[in-house]
Parts: sequence; C-alpha cells; structure tokens
Amino acid sequence: MTQRHARSHREWMSSRALPLAVIVGITIAAVAGVARFVDLQPYVEPNFFFSSDDPALQEDRRISELFPHPPQIILSVKGATETRAYRREVKRLTKAIAVLPEVVGVQSMTKGPGDYDDALKSPLWRRLLIAEEGRATNIIILIKDVPPERIVNKIEALQREYQQPHFDIVISGVPYILELIRRNLGRDFRVFSLAAFLVLGLVVLALFRLVRLMVGVLICCANASLLTLIATQFLGIRMEVLTANLAAIVFVLCLSHLVFLTFNWEDVGRRRLGRPTDRIPAAIRLTLGPSFWSMLTTMLGFMSLLFVQAAPMRNLGRAGAVGTLVAFLVAYGMYPWFLRLVDDVPPRIRSATRSGQIWRGGSRKRQLMVAGLVIGAALLVAPWASRLQTDPSLLSYFTKNGTIHRGLAYIDRNLGSSPLTLVVSDPKGKDFDSRRTYRWLWRLQEALEQDEAVGSVISLPLLLAEARRLPLVAYLPVGWVIKAMEHPRFDEVARYFLSEDRYQVLFWLMMREQGRRGPRLEIVKRIQGIARAQGFTVDLTGGVYLLQGQMAELITASLRSGLTMLITLCVLMVWLLSGSRRVAVAMLVSLSLIPMWLLGLIGRVQAPFDIIAAPAVNLTIGMGIDAMLHLLSAVRRQGRGAMTSARAWTVARGRLWQPVLYSAGIVCVGFSIFGLSTFPPTQRFGLSIVVGTVMAPLAALLVFPVLAVSPRARPSRPS
Repeated sequence: MTQRHARSHREWMSSRALPLAVIVGITIAAVAGVARFVDLQPYVEPNFFFSSDDPALQEDRRISELFPHPPQIILSVKGATETRAYRREVKRLTKAIAVLPEVVGVQSMTKGPGDYDDALKSPLWRRLLIAEEGRATNIIILIKDVPPERIVNKIEALQREYQQPHFDIVISGVPYILELIRRNLGRDFRVFSLAAFLVLGLVVLALFRLVRLMVGVLICCANASLLTLIATQFLGIRMEVLTANLAAIVFVLCLSHLVFLTFNWEDVGRRRLGRPTDRIPAAIRLTLGPSFWSMLTTMLGFMSLLFVQAAPMRNLGRAGAVGTLVAFLVAYGMYPWFLRLVDDVPPRIRSATRSGQIWRGGSRKRQLMVAGLVIGAALLVAPWASRLQTDPSLLSYFTKNGTIHRGLAYIDRNLGSSPLTLVVSDPKGKDFDSRRTYRWLWRLQEALEQDEAVGSVISLPLLLAEARRLPLVAYLPVGWVIKAMEHPRFDEVARYFLSEDRYQVLFWLMMREQGRRGPRLEIVKRIQGIARAQGFTVDLTGGVYLLQGQMAELITASLRSGLTMLITLCVLMVWLLSGSRRVAVAMLVSLSLIPMWLLGLIGRVQAPFDIIAAPAVNLTIGMGIDAMLHLLSAVRRQGRGAMTSARAWTVARGRLWQPVLYSAGIVCVGFSIFGLSTFPPTQRFGLSIVVGTVMAPLAALLVFPVLAVSPRARPSRPS
C-alpha cells in the first residue's frame, strides 16, 4: 500500500512538474525580457496630452517654426532685495548658471538691466524680473533643446548650494515641471508594482486560504503584466502619463478572471459534479465563455479611447487592449496548472450563508424595492454630471503645497503660468517697420495687459520700448532698431517676436490659472477679440493654454460618443447571447447606472475631471459588465426559456453573488493602490474606478436580474 501510494505520488508530481517548469521558465524569460528590452523610464514631452495630427498642435508648431523660442526655466528668489548681500548672491548665482553648457542665456537683476533700480524703471525688466511687489526677483534661464533631466539636476544642485533662510529659491518652468512629472511617474510604476504584488497577494490569501493558490495567482498576474510590457514595447507604445499605470491595471484584470475561475472550481468540488479530476475542466467550461465576453467588452472599453485626439488616451487604449488579451490568455493558459496542485484539497471558500440572502433573491416585491433604491441613488446624483470640471486649473495636476504646485502658483501669481501665443498682422498687408506701427503695437500691448486673465505680455513693442531707453536710440528709425536687435550681439532677440519678412508679430502671453473665470476657450476668444478691436488680424493662436481649453471640449465629446458606442456594443452583444430584447434592455438600464453614478458623484464633489481621469469611465463600464455576463451565462446553462425565468436568475445569483462581490472588492483594492501616487490625476483615475466599481455589483445583482425577469414569471424561493 505504501509503494502504491509512493508511485501514485510520483506520477502525480511528474504530471505537474513539466507544465510548472515551463511556467517558471516563461516567468524568468519575461523578467529578463522586461529588463533587457523595455524602457521603464516614463516619456514626458511638453505637449504630451496631444497627438501629432491634432490641428491645434499643428498650428502651435507652426508658430514655433515662425518664432523659435528656447525653453525656459524660471528661478524666483525671495529675500531682502534692497540689500547688497542679496544682490551679491543673485550675481553669484547668475554667473554659476550662465556657465552651464545647456544654458543659452540668462537674465536677472544683475544681468540685463544695469541694477535693481534700473530694472524698476524699465518697461521690460520691471515686468519680467520684479516679483512679489519688490520682495523677490526672477532669474530667467534660456536653455538648449536637451532632455530636461540634464539641466534640471544641475539647477537643483545650485538651488541646494545657494538656498538660505533669507535667500529662498523657487524653481518653475516647463522643463522643470516635465522632469518632476517624469520622476513621479517612475516612482508610481515602482510603488504600484510592489504594492499590487503585496496587497493583492494578501487579499488572495485571505480569500482562498491556500498559499499554493496565492503563489499561483501572483505568478500568473505578474506574467500578464510583464508580457504586456514587452508586447507594448515591441508595438512602439512608450511608457507615458497613462501607460505608466498599465502593469497595475493588467494585474487587476488578470486577477478578476482568476477569482471567477477559482470560485467555479470550488463550486464544482463542493457540489461533487463528476470525478475530482474533472473539477478543473468543468470549472473552465463554466467560466471560459463569460470570461471571453468579459475580456471582449473590457477590450472595447479600451478601444473606445482610440477615437479621441489626446495621445495618452489613445496609447492607453492600444496598450490596454493588448493587456486585456494577454491577461485572458495567461489566466486560462497558466492558472489551471496551479489548480492541479490543489486538486485534492477540499473547498476552503465559505459557502453562501444567510448573509447572502439580499443578493440571492427574495420576494418579487422586495426585489423591486431594492432595485428601485439602487436606480434611485444613481438618478439622484446623475444631474450633477452636468457640472463636471472638464477644464480644471493647471495647478490641479499637482499636489497642493508640493514642490511643483508651490513654484507654479508663485509664478502664476507674478507672471502667469500658462502660455498663450497670438500671431497678428496688418489687415492691409503692411509690414511692422515704422514708428506708426510701433505705437499701434504698443496700444495692443496695453490692452492685453488690462485683461484680468493675463499675467504678463512679452512682445516686440516691449523690446523696442526697452531699447529706446538707450541714449540716441529714441531718435533712430524703428526699422534700424529692429535690425540691430536681430544681430547676434543682442542675442537676435527680435526674431523671437517678428517674422523674417516683418509682416507678422508674435505676442507671448502668460495666462493666470488661479481665480480663472470661465472656460479657457471663452477667454481665448476674448483675447482674440481684443486684438481685432485694435485693428489687427489674428493669423495664428497657440500655446498650452489654448490646447488645454480644446482638450476640455474633447473630453466632453469623447464622453458622449465613447459611452454611447461602448454601451450600445455591450447591449447588442447581450442581445445576441440571450436572444431576448427584455434582457438587452435590462442590460442597457443596468450598465447606464454606472456612468450616471460615477459622473454624478464627481460633479457633486467638484473634483477635477481631467484627461487622465476621464478613461476611468470607459474602463469601469468595461469591467463592470463582467459580473453581468457571468450571471447571464449561468442563466443560459439552465436551458431554453430560462432568460426570463425568476427561478433561473435566483439560482444564478445564489451561486455567483460571492465571486461577483469578491471580484469587485479586488478591483477596488487594486485601484485603491493608485492613491499612493504623488500625481493627483493618477489618484483621481484610481479613485474614479473604485467609485464606479461600487455600483457595478449592485447593478449586476440587484437590478439586472429583476429587470430581466418577465412580470408573468412566478417568483421562486432562493436556492
């Protein structure tokens, strides 16, 4: 008996050793592949929100070609500006910055104007260099077009060297902000990966109470994430603002499949359906169909992002579609081999008890009442969706009182923080090369500065006003002065604001974000109207301020089109699977509750709904339909006529309410990890999915079955 048992054990082990060895080999190869081929450094560029074929971005690039401006980093130094010690330190810091090889030029109160008093008298330097009503001065650094980390690290080193209690240095500027975003995204990737592995591992252990299963689940989910990173790298999808979260998303998607597969495996064993060796094939047969359709709907949720202009959303759509497929293949290709390790283990998940009565059924009257409460809750908050903040302040992208927010708020208060560029011309086709046009341009300069949304304006007339302060220059023709300002001796400063043919002039506006009243696009139209009222033709408009305004409109448009398309496709799919119009309508109502609930709550709390948080709605619907499809599949297996049978839906709910709730709970735990991010839009993305997922099981268990059942169907007791 002992020899027979030993031989049986060896056969049992040998039948499992080879597949598990292959899985271990794949895991090692996946880790090596990510280390060797995948660039894990997030890619962030100035216009990372926009795709290259966006018309607004193309117009902005046209302006950059006509009026090339080097990137700028701004240091603001607070202190006793009237003292010699302060001015001496500014001079030392300016010299230290000027010798950096990445620096093209630098202006400060000791380089540009003659001194602090001269800067106060200058129309140009007073606007650029004096801040906080004279309690601080700015150092403006023009840099080469190099990777931001090369110059930012050196500027930060100088900040640490010169920082003193009476000499407080604040850094801002697009290159600096981009570098800090890149660092934060890199940190998020590492933190999310580790947290997902540890936290979800503990959740799985608490749920299944088997260490072997927990190890199998973690290996499968890790493989899904690693293989997705490799696949997206070979498809040319870089790690960006949204795709930096891809590994954690795929981890959760794979885990959702494994939860339903494990529950069905337990259920087959508990009900003793067939021989013990048939548990895994039976569980796969029960789970594969609805998992496939769930994978397809989640993929549709990602693919619906391909139709928006925002590049990060489109890339997330492509990468997410790949990750969804990989998660499905890994779940059913690897995980069953880990289930074979515990074939002889009796079920350990607690069976349904009286605590599950509310999910399993009850009288028809009670079911209708509970469904009405869920629908009522969604309808109650739905009107607030019209108040979504799709055009939030630029400062909302950064942690309040954090390094970026502090510097950006300071610059916004003194200079304005969001660039807007206007290219104007004479409607009669005349060039800007005379004293008359100088006075005309100056009037536009003053009119623009008077608008409450404008922080500062830099333009050709401001440069000319500064040049005319020099002896004798005021008596020279404007054309001569401009020609001198185009000379390398004066850093060719005129070419930044006057086209080569002298028929177009650039006005560089820095717009205020704090206290902004109204949408950006309305403000842009008002600014354009000021230029036209002064008699100019507005040829081109660009800058981050305009692009963000247009992005806000794209978010609203994509919400309408994306949600309509996604819900319609899901409902059509359910109609084909069920063959019942009533079930399809029930699905339509149930799915619609999720965006109503989510968008209504976001609008109610007035949380910024930016381009990064927006995809959460599509993904929540794609994942939320998962439970409904598993319920639908369980009803179909009960035979013809079951689709509108009260008993069939009661039986399905009685068997699936636990995996539905546990799967939703795992999704909530998984995306709660995003709260560890230092990037507020990522936090809002994760929290939005959590909030939407709360409604998903309620709609699936309490609304969908009630609406799908025919009123003529006889009620039945819960099984």
